[in-house]
Amino acid sequence: MFYAYKNKSLKIMLLLSTICVCLFGVNEPNINQRESVNEQNIIKQAQSLSKHSDIKLEQWSDNDTKIPQLDLNESPCFEIDYIALDDKDSNEGYKFQNYLRSTLSDLGFKGGMCLGENSINAIISSFNNKIISAGYITTTANIKPVNLKSRRLEFELNLGTINSISINNDNNQRHRGMLFSAFGEIDHNKTLNIRNIEQALENISNATLGEVDVSLAPSKAINSTDIIITRKSRALPLSLFLGLDNAGSKETGRYQTSAALSAFNLLGFNESYAISVGKAVFNKEETRLNNENKKGGSHNHYINFSVPFGQYAVNYTNSRYSYDQIIAGANNLYKYSGVSRVQNLGLYYLFYRDQNLKSTAFINFFKRNSQNYIEEFELANQRRVTAGYELGVKSQLNINSSQLYGSLSYKRGTGMLGAQPAPEQSIGEGTSRMKIWLLDLGYKSRLNNNITYDAHLHAQYNTSKLTLQDRLSIGGIYSIRGFDGRMSLVGQKGIYLRNTLSYNYVSNHALYFALDGGAVYDTTSQSYNSNKLAGAGIGIKGSFEALGTNLNYDLLFSKPIYKPKYFETNKVHIGFRIGLGF
Repeated sequence: MFYAYKNKSLKIMLLLSTICVCLFGVNEPNINQRESVNEQNIIKQAQSLSKHSDIKLEQWSDNDTKIPQLDLNESPCFEIDYIALDDKDSNEGYKFQNYLRSTLSDLGFKGGMCLGENSINAIISSFNNKIISAGYITTTANIKPVNLKSRRLEFELNLGTINSISINNDNNQRHRGMLFSAFGEIDHNKTLNIRNIEQALENISNATLGEVDVSLAPSKAINSTDIIITRKSRALPLSLFLGLDNAGSKETGRYQTSAALSAFNLLGFNESYAISVGKAVFNKEETRLNNENKKGGSHNHYINFSVPFGQYAVNYTNSRYSYDQIIAGANNLYKYSGVSRVQNLGLYYLFYRDQNLKSTAFINFFKRNSQNYIEEFELANQRRVTAGYELGVKSQLNINSSQLYGSLSYKRGTGMLGAQPAPEQSIGEGTSRMKIWLLDLGYKSRLNNNITYDAHLHAQYNTSKLTLQDRLSIGGIYSIRGFDGRMSLVGQKGIYLRNTLSYNYVSNHALYFALDGGAVYDTTSQSYNSNKLAGAGIGIKGSFEALGTNLNYDLLFSKPIYKPKYFETNKVHIGFRIGLGF
């Protein structure tokens, strides 16, 4: 009994001594912040492999943006007090009423105007163009026969409807399930709108390893159309991606490898699956003490499932990241380790779409757990369980050869799903009930056939004190290029801007220039100008395709332009990423 008691006492003493080593020998917040950034980078890389289609059926879009004018000096003419629409045959009559009101407003029509034949034709033409621009490409509006002496004009709708929809001219059960998911309904016999077809094609394309196209053909029914979707996909709906980069940290593994397997449409509802695993490799960074030497490391996995339902979509992700860092004590080497798990359930609704703009509302529910250990002993005062939601809207605007996109969201921590107060909450240094506003803006433009400019701005604003995991970090491949990721600037709020100018010197290969800058605010540092970073770089990227495989690469030479004096980083950072897809 004495021997067992003695062993237990020694174990407690060892635990206390190792905790002291952790507190006085290393900067624990810096370790956790650095590895939190590494975890976020790995998740971003895994998310970048997801397929996101953007389909615009331009051949059916109205390209005539010229608005005709009313000829008020026309003769003969008739005084018209009121122009109306008979929409009793349409379930979406309110939309067409709005299109008519908008048309009359654009033309400047007012009751009592004297309209001749040219002016009346201008109203008919403008109204039909408005209907086509809204996506109703087979619907027309005509003026009912009327006695013009009644001082009233009335439109009637000639609705273009859908007769049938098929995939590869086959109406089997699997294809019916795909159409149900793509359009979000079973009954397709409704007014044809090209925007709904575009959305359905995107839903099908996102779950297809191949090409998706559509053709419209007149059906035997009057004013009705058959929609024929052509889908060419692999016999085996699987893809494999192998990747290697040097975006990790030297303490837990500079070189990171990953393997991602994706599967599509296994159940026939346009759903997609992805699983990715990764770990540190080629780690030569050893910590030595006396005759002992050890290496750190890291492991991660990422799981994703998504399924669309017309204008709605559901997305679920589950990720795990763990790391080990070796710390030298007075007489021994100790392993300081951490484990983080993140779950996210997202619900999305496309509430607006026209020929240039798409807008989506979303809500994400999240839960994050993290624990830290010294050897096998958990540091209970560092255990975190956070949960909450992120509510926002995102939009994408296409203008000729340019694209503008943006996202605004509000992130709020709650007490749901077993969330616990943050360890530093009692001293007012952070809270698990975070309140954060997040903004992302992007602009991409093709300046000519070979040159493309891409800009991305990210901003964060807090209305509550934030823990390290929720603060903004800048300095690294996914924020401000030019820095090796050894250190980051961290603040409660901040902003950064990334600029990339690419020149396609040959097909699928580009030379690019990077210029980034940013700042964080409400930081722990009080030094003047210690909150800003700027960096620049030059790189090459591209891909090779052969025998059903795709080899892509990205090599960047970058350096700091501005940094605080204490900020440690290489004078020149060489970053690379290579991937092989099957």
